[in-house]
Amino acid sequence: MLLKGKMLFMFRYVVAVLLFSLFISCEEETPTSEFVPDSFLRNTKDKIIAQVDGENFFFDINPTAAIANDPLLGGSSLQIRFNSRDKGDIVLIVPSFIEEDKIYTINAEMPENRFTADYVDANDNRYRAAFSSSGNIISNEGTLNITVDAANRTVTGTFSFSALLDTSSGGVVREDIEVTDGVINAIPY
Repeated sequence: MLLKGKMLFMFRYVVAVLLFSLFISCEEETPTSEFVPDSFLRNTKDKIIAQVDGENFFFDINPTAAIANDPLLGGSSLQIRFNSRDKGDIVLIVPSFIEEDKIYTINAEMPENRFTADYVDANDNRYRAAFSSSGNIISNEGTLNITVDAANRTVTGTFSFSALLDTSSGGVVREDIEVTDGVINAIPY
């Protein structure tokens, strides 16, 4: 009888430990850039997915947007920064920002309709997309479509651009990258 009581106690103990470990293992994990469930993306307002040379690019550090007053330009500029621990950074800059919905292009004729874009890869190679009227070889393809919610101070939109490796330090063969399908979703500024 004593042996039967000890076995029943051990059985209950093992079942309790197994149930406890089951509950712990079901704890929601934070997604990484290698695997991002669609449900996480639908429920996350301040993350972004883009394609860099055709590969999924997940920004695992919250994107930021900031407005700076620029006395030289006589107005405000908007900088949107996306960081990834594994992949690098993307920085979009609108030098003449006004709080209204607008489409900016890199090669716009009017400066107030332009933006610049930088992509810095994990090896600190900088790729730049910017307007150049001086004949310098620089990529000037790209579009940034922004919707501004001034009441909540957020920006939402899409972007894409082509960028060339910055070889101003010399010796490096020019390379280019394509950033497409970029999505900005309610990033506070």
